[in-house]
Amino acid sequence: MRHYFLQRVGILFVSIMLTASVGAYDLIDLGMIGTGSVSGTSINNSGQVSGSRSVNSDTIHAFFHNGFEMLDLGVLKPTDINSYGRDINNVGQIVGWSEGEPVALGRLENTAFLYENGELVDLTPLFEEPCDESRAFAINDYGQIAGNCTRYYFDMWGQYSTYGFFYDGNSVIMLTEGYWGSNTNAINNYGQVTGIFDTLNGLRAFLFDGEMHDLGTLGGASSGGRGINDLGQVTGYSRTAEGAEHAFFYDGNTMHDLGAPEGGSSMGIAINENGHIVGRSRDSNGESIAWFYDGESMRSVCELTDCTSKGWTTLLMATDINDYGDIAGYGLINGETHAFYAASGNAPFPIVENCVDGIDNDNDGLVDCDDTQDCAQSSNCYVPPQPEICDDGIDNDGDGLIDCLDKKDCRQHPACKTSGGGGGNNTGGGNGGGKNR
Repeated sequence: MRHYFLQRVGILFVSIMLTASVGAYDLIDLGMIGTGSVSGTSINNSGQVSGSRSVNSDTIHAFFHNGFEMLDLGVLKPTDINSYGRDINNVGQIVGWSEGEPVALGRLENTAFLYENGELVDLTPLFEEPCDESRAFAINDYGQIAGNCTRYYFDMWGQYSTYGFFYDGNSVIMLTEGYWGSNTNAINNYGQVTGIFDTLNGLRAFLFDGEMHDLGTLGGASSGGRGINDLGQVTGYSRTAEGAEHAFFYDGNTMHDLGAPEGGSSMGIAINENGHIVGRSRDSNGESIAWFYDGESMRSVCELTDCTSKGWTTLLMATDINDYGDIAGYGLINGETHAFYAASGNAPFPIVENCVDGIDNDNDGLVDCDDTQDCAQSSNCYVPPQPEICDDGIDNDGDGLIDCLDKKDCRQHPACKTSGGGGGNNTGGGNGGGKNR
């Protein structure tokens, strides 16, 4: 497995303050392969997105959207049924897990994978002691990985234990010592990990930097970490003293309550280098709402993108935000669940055409395959060169040569061959190429 070791020269970023107004973002439908639902889970600084898609009513596959088209990543092993793409780093590597048949205790065989160089790689060999199940949830730009390992205990109770793991590029560290169990959810470029672990005092959000740090709660019984940035700031969810579930922002010292709709709940899912957060809330009716927090207030992503005017019913969840403020997630459009990419306009690269959604995404006046600058290499638009038809009087391949004059294509065509080796009026070949005497 290839690893990336980039020179760490400190954190350099530009704080991007966004104007939180209706339509401030350009909302892009990432489309789908065939039919079914699509959920985006992660976005990198190049605007590439990973996630999962329904192949049919019984099958789910991980996908990689490379900025031009959605690629199905398939499954790890021939006997596997489903796969799930969870996180993508700035190198374009993706981690997740592939799912097979039930193996024990009614549980499915899950195997953590890394996607790189166009293929899925089994992460099982990383573990000194094998896991009965493994899932990879996060990867940083150095190829360090965080995930979960489950081991079964075949006693009369049919017990099993799940522990978070951290792969530091050389070996796997199990986050087990002194605790009942743990789940990891995110990792930053300094190898710090966040998630949820089971303490004697209940479930708690943690930050792992070689040792476990309990981040506490918002006054309630439990909390969980979901996202972490390179400053060690964490977002997630916590119970309040009143028992409600609220999103939080942990600034490195203190956990701050981000609030929730009245009578509802909220959860922070991802945080970027500027401390901007995205997540999901539910109102008092249980309706899911994707939201964005800019450091001052929480706003609906649907409002920021003017999603309803673009055909979306609602945006259900914002799952990731990159350092330019671009957001990934999923919502409902035309009765289907699609992944979305909400572009802030702050990225130094232009928005590219989707190629399959019937929308002029980059506003250049060209839609889908007509935008040859963006879509010429898309599998939905690429047309292989047409070879010359050697006897129809037309320049079929557009090279300026018609029929037999196009010797590259028509040299061997019967209509273009001459008898006797091609010798004009010379009998016996002469200068035309019969046998030399």
